[in-house]
Amino acid sequence: MSSINLIPDATTQKLPDGSALNGQTTFTKTHGSTVTAVAVSFAYDAQGSATNLGANDNVRFGAVSGH
Repeated sequence: MSSINLIPDATTQKLPDGSALNGQTTFTKTHGSTVTAVAVSFAYDAQGSATNLGANDNVRFGAVSGH
């Protein structure tokens, strides 16, 4: 990684399990490609275990580039 933008944008998305996507930003690899990074908050239950989406749930947040 050659550079990273540490300030995410205002894009947000609440997921069915209570988790949330809280903005996206980018970083640049040393060879020049740019990749999207997402700030997330994971939901958890009263016992502290992570919750998850069902097998048929599909979440898409923005466009991911520079794989």
